[in-house]
Amino acid sequence: KKEFILATWLIFILFTKPSPPAPKKPSPPAPKSEPEPQEPTDFPPPILGPPSEFPDCPRECFCPPSYPNALYCENRNLRKVPVIPFRTHYLYLQNNYIDQVTADPFKNCTELKWINLGNNRIHLKNLIQLNLAHNILRKMPANIPKSLFQLFLDRNNIEEIPQDYFKDFSHLAFVRLNYNQLSDKGLPKLVFNVSSMLDLHLNVSLCNLKSFSASYLLNFLP
Repeated sequence: KKEFILATWLIFILFTKPSPPAPKKPSPPAPKSEPEPQEPTDFPPPILGPPSEFPDCPRECFCPPSYPNALYCENRNLRKVPVIPFRTHYLYLQNNYIDQVTADPFKNCTELKWINLGNNRIHLKNLIQLNLAHNILRKMPANIPKSLFQLFLDRNNIEEIPQDYFKDFSHLAFVRLNYNQLSDKGLPKLVFNVSSMLDLHLNVSLCNLKSFSASYLLNFLP
């Protein structure tokens, strides 16, 4: 009986083929991650706009014939601001690689009213001085960094200062607002109540400040 069991077992081993292992499914290749642009050489090349009927239209921008006061330079991979034509009132520069703004491109566009520089490489979080003197500003600049230590806005056409304009400027020490169009109507009470303020230049005529008390005027006088 033992011999029969042994023979049966040997026959089973010899004539029974093991089933091959199931083939493995190939795993999909890992997605290639696009490297971040390395400053300053790996930025994509600037994208040129369509031909324009305006000879002063920058090649990197679009100058719509139906709206000659607008200049569209957004999404063009720009590293710097192109020369802006004098007729420009509205300037679109968002979604580029601009890292600084100088005065040269804006020399001719004296009528510029609106500019969009969103989503660029301009770093202003640690800015300590902003000098916009000798311009034609009619309003206080909006959305400027709260890190400012010096703000120079003298020799403009500013007529009023919004209430609480300086509220969150915890480091602001030097302000120049002389030679503007400010009067008592455009100066809210305690607008310059900033604990860090050390020096304020404000040549407002005293006859235009008759509605303020003497103690309030001391905030303006040198």
